[in-house]
Amino acid sequence: MLEKTHMHLSLSHLKIRFNTTFAALRYRNYRAYLIGFVISVTGMWVQRTTAGFLIYDLTGSATYLGFFGFAQGFAFILLALLSGVIADRVPRRKMLIITQSGMLLQAVILSALTFSGLIQAWHVIILTFLLGVVQALDSPNRLSFISEMVEPKDLSNAIPVHSMIVNFALIFGPIIAGLMYYLVGPGWLFLFNAITFLAFIIPLMRMRTTHETDYRNRQHTPALSELKNGIRYAFSNHIIRLLLLSLFLFNIFGLSVRNLSPAWATNVLQGDAATNGWLVSAVGVGAVLGTYTMASLSYKRIRGKIRGIGGFLFAFSLIILALIKYEWVSLLMFMISGSASLMISNNTLGIIQTRVSDEMRGRVTGIFSTMFMGGSTIGSLLVGYLADQAGEQMAVLLFGLVLLGLSMYLWFRQKELRALA
Repeated sequence: MLEKTHMHLSLSHLKIRFNTTFAALRYRNYRAYLIGFVISVTGMWVQRTTAGFLIYDLTGSATYLGFFGFAQGFAFILLALLSGVIADRVPRRKMLIITQSGMLLQAVILSALTFSGLIQAWHVIILTFLLGVVQALDSPNRLSFISEMVEPKDLSNAIPVHSMIVNFALIFGPIIAGLMYYLVGPGWLFLFNAITFLAFIIPLMRMRTTHETDYRNRQHTPALSELKNGIRYAFSNHIIRLLLLSLFLFNIFGLSVRNLSPAWATNVLQGDAATNGWLVSAVGVGAVLGTYTMASLSYKRIRGKIRGIGGFLFAFSLIILALIKYEWVSLLMFMISGSASLMISNNTLGIIQTRVSDEMRGRVTGIFSTMFMGGSTIGSLLVGYLADQAGEQMAVLLFGLVLLGLSMYLWFRQKELRALA
């Protein structure tokens, strides 16, 4: 009898914990959105991993990997701010259907070039830039659209749940790419990505939201004026300014290192496409673990501390990665870096989302996307060049040391960030 009572209490505790950790999943539209999006993002990670290794196969150059990372992120620098204005002016669901269809078309073109045997590294880089253009328009709309699917009280839970479930794609997509790269060839992997977009587009077309934003009173305001207002709004707030600028630096010297994974797998670990797939997947494992932890703690009001700890974890993971040249260590450090990166970016976005008004949400989210991808873009060029000049390990070590200094400064000199709830 006591055992049954204990079991019943344990199950009840698990149910309560699940309902707390995944509170946002009780919304039907949000569930449909996540299922379709995770399938689509799995395909996207298959393509991204395949494209990176294809470029390294064609050129053997880490600098070209830097160009590859730069191509996609440069579009964010150019367009994400404007796309934030668009997110505040047009229906977000309709815009998502358009942008996702554009990404489908890009994958079809990439697949056709590969099947034809005409594919060159510059083709991949240009098509990746065009993909970045569409993703720059997509990202603020997609992140802002979350607020139309859940109640405001569950928004701080919906963001980490979104990242956690989507990051399952970061586990499986690179594994599929790594194992199938030589078996079926990159053309079929690009085509697979194109097909997966349908799993997201179809639910979006059928979806009807109950919290849709009213855009009617905003459409006649000049776009440039709205953009200036958004930038002024974000950077006049001391906390939001610190969050955005530090995110930018974390991504220059942290997130950009992932673009070296094909060179790291080949030159440092003496591996192949499968090794590269496992490395990128390890980032996904870490991201899922990190976002699960954040979802569980989303109501604890300690986001500032979690963000600060993430900075130290990111720094130490890169330093250890550079100093110890074993495959299992590399996998573990890539995994820890995945957790650390999500601890920083998700808490940055979560804090910002709960501090901005709805009419500014798209523009501020656009600024977040610009800082996020802009930092990674600049860092990709820098780390690729350093890797070709001084070696991959030295480049990663230098970036890790810079991150350590940044983390110490923010923790000890900007204590208001650490105290954020």
